[in-house]
Amino acid sequence: QGCVILQINASAIDPCVTSAEDQMELCIQRNPVVDAGDDATICANETFTTNPDVMYSQGPYMWTQVGGAGDFDDPTLLNATYTAVNPDDAGATVFMTLTAQPISPCEVVGENTMTLTILCAPDVYAGEDMTVCETEIPELVGVANCVSQTMWATTGDGYFCCPDDLITTYYPGPNDKMGCVTLVLIGYPLAPCSLYELDKVDICFDPAPMVDAGPDKTVCEGESIQIDGSEMNTCGIQWSVIGGNGVFDDEEIVNPVYTPNGQDLIAGVVELVIYGAGCDACAGELASDTMLLTIQKLPVVDIEEDETTICEDVSLATCDLNILVENNTTVSWATSGDGVFANLAEICTDYTPGAGDIANGTVILSLTAQPIDPCTAIASDDVIVNIQLLPTVNIIPADTTICED
Repeated sequence: QGCVILQINASAIDPCVTSAEDQMELCIQRNPVVDAGDDATICANETFTTNPDVMYSQGPYMWTQVGGAGDFDDPTLLNATYTAVNPDDAGATVFMTLTAQPISPCEVVGENTMTLTILCAPDVYAGEDMTVCETEIPELVGVANCVSQTMWATTGDGYFCCPDDLITTYYPGPNDKMGCVTLVLIGYPLAPCSLYELDKVDICFDPAPMVDAGPDKTVCEGESIQIDGSEMNTCGIQWSVIGGNGVFDDEEIVNPVYTPNGQDLIAGVVELVIYGAGCDACAGELASDTMLLTIQKLPVVDIEEDETTICEDVSLATCDLNILVENNTTVSWATSGDGVFANLAEICTDYTPGAGDIANGTVILSLTAQPIDPCTAIASDDVIVNIQLLPTVNIIPADTTICED
């Protein structure tokens, strides 16, 4: 702005001799002069702050743009900041025009335009969040553009097969499987860009089904048994038997009652298998566990000879009776009479009749077998022993005399 003094003088008319004068100051206001700044280049994940040079304006100011997906934080500031949008701004050219309003009484607006070139910046995509079964190994499919290299990182305790490959697998650690883990894909820039980009994907793990058939057990022939199974994280239970044809009272509960049948008894040992179906992301998982069930047969005692006869002066050898004893722990003999056994606890022993046995002419011998745990029923069989008396001779009179002829 410049100013000058303008003065006017007036001479008097005769006969007046006194002249007159007056003056004014004339100021000249210049129109705004605007320099929007030098053209510049940034990357699509960076910001740019303008640095204009403005003269002969006191504002207001306004930045406008042509092109670009970003915008100014406050377009009325001389030093406004433009934030690029990645990746939309990659490769874009943004024309930024600064307008400055004149100082009164001028009416001509000042403006100038600069060019902002936006380079390609790293752009990465780690994929959609997912929920998988804890037994799965998640596959990661990342996408990256305008990068010099990529790298996967984890906030958990697992590890990657190939952390510098976009397509890789993640092996979760024990802590990861307890809930969720965040995996981060890092994209490093191409020169001259310097800022890297991150994207994350959350992977949550559903617990896998777990089943326990319970401890191996033994059941006595003819009896049923309660199974002590357990489960975790299942949406369905199924029991089956291998090697037998027994039945469960309910095949779809954890603790069924199992009743062995004929094939079970013949086999002696069968397998009871519990299956547990998984839930949610583990719906395709099937857990199983097996217990061994032993069927203990009842004791058997069979004395083939139901009745026999001995002489009163001999002992009975029990092995001669063709005795069958099975599935037992111990045996013991008993008599209905007063005779004695050489060994009560041996199958093969000798029985010597007593005086009462001989007098009665008969005695009943019983053999009893004790069961094997968990069976409690004993088995026994009897044999009737008839006692044959020895012959006797009695000449009466005991003494006599006869004539020689």
